Amino acid sequence: MQDNLLNQIENILNNIKNTFSQPYNAKSIIIIKKYFSELKTLVHKNISSFNKKLMASDKFNNLTTLSRQYYERLYMFDESETTLKLIRKRSIDKFISNNVTLADKEIEHLESLQFVPTSKICFIGSGPYPWSAIEYSYRLNVLVTCIDYRPEAIVLSKHLIDHFQLNDKVDVIQSDAMEIDYSPFSHVIIAAMVHPKKEILHKIYKSINKNVKIMIRSGIGPYRLFYEHVDVNILNEFGVFNKLRGNKYCELESYIITKQ
Repeated sequence: MQDNLLNQIENILNNIKNTFSQPYNAKSIIIIKKYFSELKTLVHKNISSFNKKLMASDKFNNLTTLSRQYYERLYMFDESETTLKLIRKRSIDKFISNNVTLADKEIEHLESLQFVPTSKICFIGSGPYPWSAIEYSYRLNVLVTCIDYRPEAIVLSKHLIDHFQLNDKVDVIQSDAMEIDYSPFSHVIIAAMVHPKKEILHKIYKSINKNVKIMIRSGIGPYRLFYEHVDVNILNEFGVFNKLRGNKYCELESYIITKQ
């Protein structure tokens, strides 16, 4: 049963690989989206089959590496397309999500804390469509600095922020996460697709001040096929942490570490 499941995943990823090898156009993107939809449906229907033994297997881990590479490419294209569509809109209200997302849970947690005018959030891996970062700024009324190493993500996200006139609340910096000084920030958020998380987490922890909170997003169970999973054993090195999750369909969870 488990071998069959892994073979099905492998077949879908081979189809995605073959489609990516063809000329890049709107039709090929639609096909790739269809294959990833099939993969997510397969995971959802067989969620109970993804036990620890299966997810510890070499084949599954090799498939997750491949799958995340393809998913990040699709995600980048999809977010870029979404940003271009949103730039045509006039109101930011349509930009803010009405769903109970992981960002909602994170914001609820942060709202219980006492923010001051000097509070600053750093969002690592904001991408070309920095919806989470904008929601943080919009709903918490704090300054958010977005970090992304990809020039295309920086250009599009800056264009979106300019369009909604959020320059005084949201800043965008092109940089490798390992090269940032995190000491000015009161909160640091690591996006789901950011990697390598362990090394970045160590870098952040060394440079932040006492009581600063780090939120690190992680793929849940088999959803590590799409988002890097965070090993809880790694988090234990940093002391006490909490866990947040969005609605029951959410593919991500967020761990919150407070520097002691």
